[in-house]
Amino acid sequence: MTDLPPPDDESPDSLATVAPEEIKRKQAELAAHPVQSPPLRPSGVISASAFSGPLPPPGMLRDYEQAHPGLAANIVENWLGEGRHRRQLEKKHQRHEHAAVKTQQNHEHSVEQQSLDIQRRGQKYGFLVALSGFAVVILLGYQGHSTAATVFGSTVVVSLVGAFVTGRLLERRAERGPEREEDAGEDHD
Repeated sequence: MTDLPPPDDESPDSLATVAPEEIKRKQAELAAHPVQSPPLRPSGVISASAFSGPLPPPGMLRDYEQAHPGLAANIVENWLGEGRHRRQLEKKHQRHEHAAVKTQQNHEHSVEQQSLDIQRRGQKYGFLVALSGFAVVILLGYQGHSTAATVFGSTVVVSLVGAFVTGRLLERRAERGPEREEDAGEDHD
């Protein structure tokens, strides 16, 4: 094998001085004697495994146990402990939710009970006022003041009717809710 003469410098002009016949001869020589590379032999095996779930598969647990005795049992015990812990948290959360619902129900019941107590008390006081008013009317009429008894009696009756009508109107507005009150207050053309 003959080598090409080395160029004097690396300029493109110096590379052009090599004869084309020389290049062709060198290419033919290289093609006739290709470089033999040794055959490729595997030098190792690459493997990969993956799993999804809380525990590794049994084979992997065995490998862990061989690598570090007691590790597989530790992994399983940790998994069991996490499950117990999660269930305790869920029970605690459920108890708190149940207690919150009970507290809300008790509060609603308490508000409703207070409202009923106020209504009953108002009815009792209204009844006492009406009885007192009619007692005064009877006393005035018995003493001969019929005009005063008529005026006072009319006032008592009108006041009682007005109180009941006003109470019913307020109840209806409360049942309708705030949305309906806003609609009722708007001026429609």
